[in-house]
Amino acid sequence: MGRYRVIMTVGTSLVDNKGGNRTGDSQKQLACVVEAADQFVQWPTCERARARLLQTLLRLDPAAEVAHRSEEAEPQRSAQGPEDRLPQELSYLYLLLNGDEEEGNTYDADLLASDSDLGLACAQLIHAYLDQQKSSAGSCWAVINEVKVHPVRGLQGHNEDKFRTQGAPKLVEIIRDLANNGEYDRVFVNPTGGFKALVPYAIIALAFVDREREFEVHYLFHNSKWLIRLPAYPLGLDFPLWHRQANLLRAADKSRAYLRVLDSRIQSLAGRSSNAVEKLTKVFHEAYSKQAASDPFQDYSSAVVNRLLEGCEAQDYRDRLLGLIDSLGPLIWLGDKVPMAAEHAARHHHDLLETTELLLLPMLEADGSFLTVEERFVLLAAVLLHDCGHTLDALATANGTVVPLFPSEVRDLHHFLSYYRLTETRHAERLRWDPSASLAEEVAWLCLYHRRRTGWEQAETSPGKGFCPYLKLQAPPPLEAKRPSGEPFEVDLPKLVVLLRLIDGCDNQSRRAGPPPTVDALKGLFEQDRETQWARFKGLAEACCQYLDRQEEDRPGSELARQGASWTPDQDTLRPSLKRHWETRRCLATSADADPVWARLWIEMARALDEVEVRDRQWLHFAKHQAVHWVYVYPDEDWSDGDRWSFVVELMPDKDRGDLLDKELRELAPEAVENSQHGKTLRKWIGEEVSSELGAPNDNRMVQYLSNQAKRTVRFRFVWSNCRHTPIAKFDATPTDTR
Repeated sequence: MGRYRVIMTVGTSLVDNKGGNRTGDSQKQLACVVEAADQFVQWPTCERARARLLQTLLRLDPAAEVAHRSEEAEPQRSAQGPEDRLPQELSYLYLLLNGDEEEGNTYDADLLASDSDLGLACAQLIHAYLDQQKSSAGSCWAVINEVKVHPVRGLQGHNEDKFRTQGAPKLVEIIRDLANNGEYDRVFVNPTGGFKALVPYAIIALAFVDREREFEVHYLFHNSKWLIRLPAYPLGLDFPLWHRQANLLRAADKSRAYLRVLDSRIQSLAGRSSNAVEKLTKVFHEAYSKQAASDPFQDYSSAVVNRLLEGCEAQDYRDRLLGLIDSLGPLIWLGDKVPMAAEHAARHHHDLLETTELLLLPMLEADGSFLTVEERFVLLAAVLLHDCGHTLDALATANGTVVPLFPSEVRDLHHFLSYYRLTETRHAERLRWDPSASLAEEVAWLCLYHRRRTGWEQAETSPGKGFCPYLKLQAPPPLEAKRPSGEPFEVDLPKLVVLLRLIDGCDNQSRRAGPPPTVDALKGLFEQDRETQWARFKGLAEACCQYLDRQEEDRPGSELARQGASWTPDQDTLRPSLKRHWETRRCLATSADADPVWARLWIEMARALDEVEVRDRQWLHFAKHQAVHWVYVYPDEDWSDGDRWSFVVELMPDKDRGDLLDKELRELAPEAVENSQHGKTLRKWIGEEVSSELGAPNDNRMVQYLSNQAKRTVRFRFVWSNCRHTPIAKFDATPTDTR
């Protein structure tokens, strides 16, 4: 049972429909109708003329009249045979009501009348007809509850200026206000009657209706029985144009001195022209302000969550994620300590949500049970939160000591930091995240496993990979992971690990780095910062050496200081240097009996060296994202809902910076490239980076697990869009477990 609103523009078909060729009694009836209509046209304000035409109209049988309409989709006018004598507005309403198969629905009708005696009189007569008919026992009009007439001032055909400055704006305002009424379940708009030029204005009005309202636009052709449903398009405000002109438009209301510079499309809205124009301008300003204040990431995130967590059974999980998005949105990553993440965090997570949709929708369409509601929640939460560890720059160790972290440590340990942040109440609360809520622990573990450094079947034990030296946290392989209590997880965590790693690995889009001018400017800043930090490192290394000479004995980490004092800015050993000093770093930061002067000098020296390394890594990171315009994931040609899920992961070169792909890494960022990467092009490195999220070449263990859980063959083919028949890598697995 629903409450519906029908908005109709009213024309003069009430007096124009002559009924076609009829014979016998029907011809006599027709003569009466025509005579009454002619009298009404001559004196539309005459009560006697109105009464006569109303009585004539009431004697017509709506079902019989509408039956004269053609069954053809495109009827042709013909001089042969009778035609429908009802006004178009009533014929439309009759067809709409009879097409409603649900019981209990009620309708309110709004008649929009043109600004003329005849136009207003036609609307009032239809109003009177419906008022009388809806109370008749067994009437087809009984579902109509209320009828109102809305005169549209200025909507007439003899004064162009009034039509433009009053009539059209007023029509848009009325339709918008009526359609936005939240009391109705659905709204139907029928602009068939009246001026044909009103149809686009009706569409314009609906472009500014709240998008959550369900509405349809209908059109009824002359003698057709079919209601044409005009498709809804995502039309809206020309935001860039309005943004450029909004300030001048507001000023033009105070002084017409600004009219001359306004865009011609906006000039008609400027100045003190009419009340209708002022209201229409307000409508556009409201739309502009709403768009200016909205955040694309939050809008899109909410849409993905609603789509993948629909239904009553997902209500709680959906509300938790929507609350997180609404309260924080991109602020989840505010204050990132690693610049390479901070500069594009929101774009990165927006891209991941896009990939999540592209990957999951075909799977869930083929098999909705492949991911439970709980698994969808955990996966979406991890997509949103897996990088939240970037915002921590210090850790409380197991013995309670707070250890400040270097930028590279934040980068290399951010998956552990995400787990730490989501499980420590004081950090989690700042994210509006409850670490004690259901499935919160699963989300934290999935965030930890989003990096392939944590291994798959075998635990990685080196610092920064599967082991965090500060938390002393060892991550077992996903296949062996359990709650700290020893209990199994409530979701299939390994399956989600495969999906999240693939989703995260697919994000190499150029928009993460920004347009070429932005990237070029950043490169200059990186180089300048590197020189500054290098000079600082050298000065601190020399100070460390002087301190060691005065003490006449070495201290933990003295080797780095003595080596660093002789290093040159292009030293190839910089990148692995700090990796050998994890224990020194931890010892100096946490030991109660450490030499405080030496600890301060060494840590500041190491931090400066770390800043140099981060700048080197940043440029290689941005070079990777410049060269790839987009990474798509979609079903391959041999996809089969029943027994095979075959995906293509397609990398599209950027049209402006695609030439970087065939340059060697050493040429792009010589200081950041390890010996093992020498001779490798950016194209080869990106291909390996993306595909390695699913394993090494010819290693299908992760895809094999996915295949077993899906109970069908699963394939992934990684390709460059300009050479699709030469795959970067292939992963193919047939289920071995058919439980």
